[in-house]
Amino acid sequence: MSALERLAAQIRASPALEAKRDLALLRRLQAPLDGDDGAAIAHGDEYLIVCGEAIQPTFVRRDPHGAGAAAVVTNVSDVRAMGGRPVSLVDMLISPDRAHAEAVLDGIAWAAGLLGVDVVGGHLTLGEEPALSASCTGIAAHPLHARNAQPGDTLLAAFCLDGRYRPGAPFFSSLRDRAPELLREDGEALVEVADSGAVRAARDVSMPGIAGSL
Repeated sequence: MSALERLAAQIRASPALEAKRDLALLRRLQAPLDGDDGAAIAHGDEYLIVCGEAIQPTFVRRDPHGAGAAAVVTNVSDVRAMGGRPVSLVDMLISPDRAHAEAVLDGIAWAAGLLGVDVVGGHLTLGEEPALSASCTGIAAHPLHARNAQPGDTLLAAFCLDGRYRPGAPFFSSLRDRAPELLREDGEALVEVADSGAVRAARDVSMPGIAGSL
């Protein structure tokens, strides 16, 4: 087996990539599945981008502040990947106690402030096993859809290399190493590309990495 074949086998066996197979369950909703993390809903001359993310319970339990920040980052990334500007976010939190809830909410507020998105509501329950999800709304003039990708398209990857891996977790973050105004400008660049017409499709790179996102 060549090095390339070993790499391909390793990617296929990745738990994160295997988890993508579970998305087949969504066919039970009898709704269009186009591969996007959010939905684009026509609203006047623009589109509302609506998305949601659930954070792994083990992450919420072990690192409540980091999980809170991740709930914001993942949603903002989903909106940006569709060529939108994030506007507002709501969170749904279940925590075992007050201290845990405070840490999660502090993480949400911190990341939302850095990325310029307003937290406008949500739900909180104390005294149960931890669980966290959030939903974000954005606005786009020219939304990008994964279904528009075609064979032969040129693939471009946009990453910020300023950052660090979070200790004990396979998460690379730029939040502590990049100025807030630059973090927001990074996202605006994606909107400008969408509005220019130079890009036909986009995806947010998630846990399965580039291969899984493709």
